[in-house]
Amino acid sequence: MVHFFATIFGTIYYDHLHPLGMAIERRFFAGRQYSFGDGLMLTNGRIFGLFNGFMIWDLITHNAEQDKYEFSRLLLSSLGSFTGTVLMDRYIRNLDFTTGQAILMATGEFAGVLFGMGTGVILEIDNGRVMGLLALGGGWGGLLLTRKILEVPSENQAIRPDDINISLAPVFFSVKHKLLPGISLNIQF
Repeated sequence: MVHFFATIFGTIYYDHLHPLGMAIERRFFAGRQYSFGDGLMLTNGRIFGLFNGFMIWDLITHNAEQDKYEFSRLLLSSLGSFTGTVLMDRYIRNLDFTTGQAILMATGEFAGVLFGMGTGVILEIDNGRVMGLLALGGGWGGLLLTRKILEVPSENQAIRPDDINISLAPVFFSVKHKLLPGISLNIQF
């Protein structure tokens, strides 16, 4: 178990310092502007892609001597990280996620992974490949179900009809010691 977590943290460490990946991502994302919530969603996509790449590598090399597949682990995790970032960029293209919504999406993915693994534990599954598939399926299920319950506004939708409040109120104005009736119009958007 310690080797598993050390491998994951080593993958994250090497992946973020990989110069080729950084150069490609800089070229791909340098001309774009993101809100903080959208930036969190890109980070969420990167970590989720890294997890998917690592789990696919683990499914491929499950019963083998994994130390001799170090390059393939680095390659699949880097490819998964970059692919996850690009796919999340396409996924959020016309949406405007808030910080809270991005955190909820990450929490939903993580909860889905734990749900998938917990299902395997409850069913007493001993096969590591099946547990990996349950974790992958749970992560994707958590992503899709969390997105389904969130109402994320479009970037093109600056003012929605729900955001405009108009109120009319009768008022009296004091003019030369006399009260004159009037109407107060209050518009909030």
